[in-house]
Amino acid sequence: MGRPLRTHEADLILHVTAHAIPDRLCFPDETARILFLQHALQLQGHEACRLHAYAMMDNHLHLLLAGTSDGAICRFLQQVLGRHVQLLNRMQGRRGPCWHGRYSFIPILDESHLLNSHLYIEANPWRARLVEHPAESGWTSYGCKGLGREEELLTPHEVLRHLGGSTEDWHSAYARLMDEYIRTAVRFKPPIRIPVCADPLAGLHVCMVKVE
Repeated sequence: MGRPLRTHEADLILHVTAHAIPDRLCFPDETARILFLQHALQLQGHEACRLHAYAMMDNHLHLLLAGTSDGAICRFLQQVLGRHVQLLNRMQGRRGPCWHGRYSFIPILDESHLLNSHLYIEANPWRARLVEHPAESGWTSYGCKGLGREEELLTPHEVLRHLGGSTEDWHSAYARLMDEYIRTAVRFKPPIRIPVCADPLAGLHVCMVKVE
């Protein structure tokens, strides 16, 4: 018997993380990343979810998701993560799971938490030392927020639009916040042990500043 479906309430925003099992990669190549985004786009409208941010790393995934109805996030994740396993198995001629257990999630508490979750997620390739700056990675949502690229899959949250009057203003303001976030992260030294359920943003954040 499968596990019961989680039932997150409507209007919640969750920072969702899913990890691959140790001997597998959830995103082994560019094709896998492209197909995941295509499937997410197909399912998003059907399951009444809004995607605010993402990062697709080789062995794990970050999503910042909002649901507009009870259970929408759960149904979306069940389908998009399950479909991705089927895709990988067909591509690689394998069987069995890809994801390590169930996805984990952290409810977003306030606007500051939401803003910093965007930054944390999109800084993942930089934090993994894969790029010199998040703008250099094509597999996060930073290109939409910091560089102004169009991306049908994403719904920019109002907290970002409040950074500046025009679209160009808030894109520029967000790019400056990312630079500040990186400078802060370079100085930040986390505790020796971080509880599994701890919010990774604990102790590291930047302040939201509205551009006049």
